[in-house]
Amino acid sequence: MGQPAARLKLTEPNYIPVAAEEIPAVELAPGATLRAVSGSEGARVSSLTGVMLAMVELASGSSATLPAPAGRSVFFYTVRGAARIGPDEVPEHHLAQVGDGEGVEVSSDSGCLILYGHADPIGEPVVAHGPFVMNTREEILKALQDYQNGVFGDPAALG
Repeated sequence: MGQPAARLKLTEPNYIPVAAEEIPAVELAPGATLRAVSGSEGARVSSLTGVMLAMVELASGSSATLPAPAGRSVFFYTVRGAARIGPDEVPEHHLAQVGDGEGVEVSSDSGCLILYGHADPIGEPVVAHGPFVMNTREEILKALQDYQNGVFGDPAALG
């Protein structure tokens, strides 16, 4: 498992502009293309936590095995069209979490676009409230207080 994410809570935000044409395409199978954005060899974005994120496009009637190393949490979201994971359909605009394994068998009868990713399990408590994600309720309350006092986002002012 990777490093705990809690250590990165106050990391300086970073934006990396990447145009679609800058994302390399890899043909997984006939009619199946993967464009890795982060966490993969050749990806344009380096992930602080090792998250692999890609766009996968399947043509009508195509299928492929998506990479999913054992021990990682795997998900995909159908952006356009419907996909199948084995016998199960994932309709358009739905998120699917996939069990552990060495690959994900995916297919599409009419073609689809999938946001696909995998990452090490977080392995620590997660508490979310509005836009804030922390490890404890107390940290959430502190973040809300800091935001209301105008000091949120200033690492020197946060305690």
